[in-house]
Amino acid sequence: MSVFRWPVVLPPAFCFARAGGGLRDSRGVLKCLLLLPVLISAQLCSAEEHGAETSRRIQLTIEESVRLGRAVEANIVRGAKGDELATLLKYLPARSLVPSLREALSDRHEWGKVNSLRALAMMGPAAREAVPDILPLLDDPSVYVSREAAAALGSVGADADGVVPSLAKALQSGHADTRFRAAEALGNLRKSARPAAVPLLAALRDSREYVRREAARSLGKIGADPAQIAPRLLRQLKDAKWEIRQASVWAVGAV
Repeated sequence: MSVFRWPVVLPPAFCFARAGGGLRDSRGVLKCLLLLPVLISAQLCSAEEHGAETSRRIQLTIEESVRLGRAVEANIVRGAKGDELATLLKYLPARSLVPSLREALSDRHEWGKVNSLRALAMMGPAAREAVPDILPLLDDPSVYVSREAAAALGSVGADADGVVPSLAKALQSGHADTRFRAAEALGNLRKSARPAAVPLLAALRDSREYVRREAARSLGKIGADPAQIAPRLLRQLKDAKWEIRQASVWAVGAV
């Protein structure tokens, strides 16, 4: 008599299938994901005393559950908001999520892209393989998407090909928020962003004060050549905005 109990395995599988179509209760689905290893472990323990056929069927169930689970995990992340996203990423394995999140970057809904980008940014270098999928989003017509793409590259893209030139180009975006995030991201990349010193110097003339401020700070963070940037930063001390004067003084001291 087979000990493979489909009623034990079907409930979490049903949860996965249902969640894959649209997550309304991410906490409930997350509980299913956390419970699944326990259920599978129980099945494996039972299989130790039975034949190869039972073990094969269990293995197939595991593979299907993992496949469904990954899709659900990615959907949970895409649907999470604010602090929920950080909480979920504490429980869900980053590396297994990256492939699904890369696919989600082509989502037709901008907020699906936004949350996926935020999740990748939180993963940091572990999500580096997603850089080729993030780069084109710097030119996305939605400012919400393009600015999150810039922020994500500053977190995951250190030393990745094409990141610094693309962020330098984004300093000329038509969206002020994207220009700000690009300047901030270049600063986060530190020394690897030194080739972007000239575009950052140009950003000191941006029409938006918060972009000028971040450009000044990033010039200090990347450790650019003092002879190249100090004269321009010192001229920023005449800026009408005290935040920019303060950032320029800090940057001169940093280099």
